[in-house]
Amino acid sequence: AHVGKFVVSGAAGAVDLAPGMGGLKLRGDSTYLVSGGLTGFGLATARWLADGGARHLVLVGRRGAATAEAATALAELRAAGVEVEAVAADIADPAQVQELVIRLRRDHPPLRGIVHSAMVLSDAPLLDLTADQIRSVLAPKADGAWNLHRSTLDDPLDFFVCYSSMSALLGNRDQANYAAANEYVEALVRYRRAMGLPALVIGWGAIGATGYVARNQAIQDVFVRQGVYDLEPERAWTTIAHGLRTGASSLYAASVDWRTLRQFSRTVSASPCFSLVDGGQASHEGHAGNATAALADLAPNASPEERYRHLEQIMVREVCGVLGIDPLGLELDRPLQALGFDSLMAVELIVAVERATGHGLTRMSMLRPDVTTAELVAEVAGIVGTAPAAANGSRNAAAALPDAGDVRVEDLSDHEVDMLLRELETGEAGDE
Repeated sequence: AHVGKFVVSGAAGAVDLAPGMGGLKLRGDSTYLVSGGLTGFGLATARWLADGGARHLVLVGRRGAATAEAATALAELRAAGVEVEAVAADIADPAQVQELVIRLRRDHPPLRGIVHSAMVLSDAPLLDLTADQIRSVLAPKADGAWNLHRSTLDDPLDFFVCYSSMSALLGNRDQANYAAANEYVEALVRYRRAMGLPALVIGWGAIGATGYVARNQAIQDVFVRQGVYDLEPERAWTTIAHGLRTGASSLYAASVDWRTLRQFSRTVSASPCFSLVDGGQASHEGHAGNATAALADLAPNASPEERYRHLEQIMVREVCGVLGIDPLGLELDRPLQALGFDSLMAVELIVAVERATGHGLTRMSMLRPDVTTAELVAEVAGIVGTAPAAANGSRNAAAALPDAGDVRVEDLSDHEVDMLLRELETGEAGDE
């Protein structure tokens, strides 16, 4: 009896969409191979394949089953009725991969699926990377992917899934070799799709509960400060299933606070690819524009000493937030490096200070091994025009700090050089 129409408007807010939950239904009469499948996220993937119906698994790793983690998982899989073989092989060696595939064709049910999760990390600043570090990271991921591709061209695969990383999309500190390896894998997937072959690549963020990041608390802490959080394994499996069901060639899956990450990633803040995420650059500018309120909430007639103390409190809060320590325990005259301060934290502190005060630390002084919180307070006070009280000794000393010209470039990491270039190109570091 109704005449007319209903209109549902989403103008008042964003509508979040997610693929339906559930795993894949895999064949019990086929074989599925997982490279890097005997540790971490690769081993978790093997368990997920078994939960999806796989009854013949071949898990490949350089050490085979020679780890407590692998032994326990293999026993559990076999107890669940899965025929699983742990193979000690170097996936980067084409002869070993070819020999393995020939044996699988002879002794196992047809190979129907491959998940390439093998990886090695060997992080260092770009200029410090050795040839061995580059090769050791490229070999398992890039060479391994190519060897699996070439050796299985005649196999009736339902899927060929490669694990990549957000580092290929955003870059990551000290991981130029790893980012390059992941970009190679993504290019290989595009190549396979152009050939009409099945292929899917997924760039993962931080995976929770298992894998390299989950085992390294220091890396987790850095990610959290940058707005990158753990992705639950269940959501990872949903992502793979969604990609395979829809025929996608490339997906990225991560749990990210984009507004926070934008403060730390020039790729996110500058690239048009991310311009619509959380309001894009406009939200960042609005956030920074409101930051100066932290310095404006004192009475207009506050004395220079009161304004300086207020600024000092702001700086202590930001320094302790980056260092992850209690503000009550911070000694203002103690060198930050003695508290664990490093070049990545220097970048974070520049952003945090700019966010809190509306003014950035543009000098390289914080990279000196003996720089203290008191000196940084004095520097920001000079930038914002908050004069320190002369009677408060070294805590409030406004003596000039070293400029960029006092820092030896050859002693800097790539991120520190990036900070120096930022100063020079904006003209804020003087004529040196």
